[in-house]
Amino acid sequence: MILRLLLVIVCFCSAVQATTVVRFVDATGIRQNPNNQYFIHLLDAALAATEAEYGAYQLMPVDIEILQGRQFIELQKGTFDLFWTMTTPGREQDALAVQQPLIKGAYGIRLLVVQQADIAKMAQITSLPELAKLVALSGADWPDSAILRFNWLTVETNIADSKLYQTLQQKPGYYFPRGLLEAGPELAAADKAQLSIVRHIVIRYPATMKFFVAKQNSALAQRLTAGLEILKQNGRFDDIFYQFAPHAAALSQLQLQGARLLELNSPFIMSAADAQGVTAEQDALLAKLGVGPAVDSK
Repeated sequence: MILRLLLVIVCFCSAVQATTVVRFVDATGIRQNPNNQYFIHLLDAALAATEAEYGAYQLMPVDIEILQGRQFIELQKGTFDLFWTMTTPGREQDALAVQQPLIKGAYGIRLLVVQQADIAKMAQITSLPELAKLVALSGADWPDSAILRFNWLTVETNIADSKLYQTLQQKPGYYFPRGLLEAGPELAAADKAQLSIVRHIVIRYPATMKFFVAKQNSALAQRLTAGLEILKQNGRFDDIFYQFAPHAAALSQLQLQGARLLELNSPFIMSAADAQGVTAEQDALLAKLGVGPAVDSK
């Protein structure tokens, strides 16, 4: 009886020890951005898909608001185990990127959010030089800011991320480029009634979102790579992407038919295969919305 009890205890302890705890950054409650939940669903699904091979897991959200650049420092310090963000070659030197794109290039398709009073003014814009006469609001350490400036657009970045919408509400003549799947839910999430999405212009550049883990955490990176591969092979990835309620709502409610697509170049070098892959995913999303190929925007 004692031996049996000891065996039970050993097995129980082994099971507990085998559980992988994944602490991830989730500022959903602070930023009121429901789109973060998509990445959490995807993370959960990727870990669940590999449970038989890698063992049990537990997700532990760390609900903090932190600048993107600071995330890499805290990741290496062990404050958390994982976050998701747009990748750049520099960022992939600072941490270990999971080499599976997460959101079909949607963060490189940018809708312009403006004050409703500026919609008529925006309707006159048909090219990047014309757009450059206005000021874009963007985060200080966002790769998007560097991309906008690389294309000679005017960008203001000296405002805290959490104050960008508030600033837009106070400054006519400014615009805030938001991801294809971000703009609608964000405008609906708080009191932004005086703001609106520009319907006739979409800007696009190659951009890929990835999970990042600490450099020494290759085991988690390998597990997530395997899990995401499984989800893409069995169709679950597309199900999660299109059936996620804010995504479905955004794609069904956006009125972008016939919008002018302004193509931006990126200073962040991607391999030819990666660039081709993300562009193909973006084209598929844009086609669903009635946005055709890019025109000469110079």
